Amino acid sequence: MDKVRTNRPRVVFWLDKPMQVYSPILRALQCSELLELRVNFTQPAESHLLKADGEIGASAVWSDALLKGYRYNCVGSRFRDGFQSALKEAGDGQNWLAIIQGTDRPAFRGVLAAHILLKFDALIRYDATLCYGADSLMRRTLKKLLLPIVFARARYLGFTSKWTADYLTHYGARPSSLFWFPYVIDKPLFCPSDHAVRVKGRNRFGIGAEETVFIGVAKFTPREAPMDVIQAFIDADLKHSHLLLVGDGHQRDEIERAAKCCNRIHLTGYVPYEQLPELYQTADAFVHAAREEVWGVSVDEAMTSGLPVIAAASVGAAAELVEEGVSGFT
Repeated sequence: MDKVRTNRPRVVFWLDKPMQVYSPILRALQCSELLELRVNFTQPAESHLLKADGEIGASAVWSDALLKGYRYNCVGSRFRDGFQSALKEAGDGQNWLAIIQGTDRPAFRGVLAAHILLKFDALIRYDATLCYGADSLMRRTLKKLLLPIVFARARYLGFTSKWTADYLTHYGARPSSLFWFPYVIDKPLFCPSDHAVRVKGRNRFGIGAEETVFIGVAKFTPREAPMDVIQAFIDADLKHSHLLLVGDGHQRDEIERAAKCCNRIHLTGYVPYEQLPELYQTADAFVHAAREEVWGVSVDEAMTSGLPVIAAASVGAAAELVEEGVSGFT
């Protein structure tokens, strides 16, 4: 990706890999005449080279759609890679802003080190909360010592939710530095579609037009608690209703055994992202029982698809977005 000097301010993202929650805003910024956009991935952008997801035991299957509409570069995942790439961006003296996807990757910390050294503007985006995570004594001590130093130097700290804003404030962030930077949903992709899509999806699973369909999208792990959803559905014994469970993970064998107890539970396995909208259109309500979920993008997707949401109060998106008794229940 060649650098071209312009009079427009430059915005440079450092991201771990292509993600559905960033692609819409990257495409929009690429089209803007007000600024120049650069995107640096620390992992290879090609889906077959991405590291496996530790919770589902496989690499995410992205389509090329996540990379379309904006230019990008792959800089490497080491501290040195992030540091050197930031030095290059700062080298021409152009007015610019660095946007860093947290501080939990060596390359991101390299960019942060360059930011502290050269004092260029940076926005560090966080989604951490105080709600979860049994940190070790050493990690808690390091957070108390280091985060206030980082936050004191950062001009902008992006938060995805109210819970994250509380986290940043707890560790000494100035209220004036906080910047709302929510997860982004590709609304045209998830808006309710025509009736034919709904009928096609129901026919695929042998579900009648008048039957009620609950859908859950989760990693098959104790944290996201798909077994709780299955057990609740079986216990409720709702006539003329079905449960559509989308996902995969280390609990798959256990979940398959449990699903055999009820022929109205349908498992889809892992589904590529671009195929999710059709499944949401098949359903009448969305269920998410995660025991620890700092946000939960699937809640946004379901609500954008027009579905009411039933979710645990431990799901950040549900706690913030669901209007109790109107758009769903927690």
